[in-house]
Amino acid sequence: MNKNPYNASLPGNNFVGYNETRKDILIGFRNGHSFAIIGGRRCGKTSLLMQIEKDVITYKERFLTPFHPVPVRFSVQKLDFIRPDLLFEEMYRGISKHVNANSWKSASNGRDYDNFKRHLKPLIPELEQKFGPDFLIIFLIDELDAAVNKLPNDMFFQNLRHFLMIWITSQN
Repeated sequence: MNKNPYNASLPGNNFVGYNETRKDILIGFRNGHSFAIIGGRRCGKTSLLMQIEKDVITYKERFLTPFHPVPVRFSVQKLDFIRPDLLFEEMYRGISKHVNANSWKSASNGRDYDNFKRHLKPLIPELEQKFGPDFLIIFLIDELDAAVNKLPNDMFFQNLRHFLMIWITSQN
């Protein structure tokens, strides 16, 4: 009896396909675009994110030049609780693991986005030193939609949009 090498219970196992989509996503990253991967349960979204993370490194010269990509992948479902401060902390943790960074300190005033930016500010020179002035952080956030019903309002998503579209580019 032949055993199927494609095990659906192991995300990323023997991933195949979506070559053009993956290429388009990498080129889109280079051009400052964001993407949402939407699909039903167990259709391969996590596997696709894992493959894109590999592609970012493997094909960075081919599709992401002149940028130096820094992929940051995490799953919202793996967090114990879903709160804005924990989402920003996870984003910070993913970035800060690449450089010498201070530990995360939660804000007691509820200003989680300001706290996140305050933590990131000193990392920018270190990221530039390590990756060059054209570093590009690529967030690969799995199950981000799980946060929609757990958060008290849409402020986290507004802050995330601001961060991705305005704040990070204003730091250069």
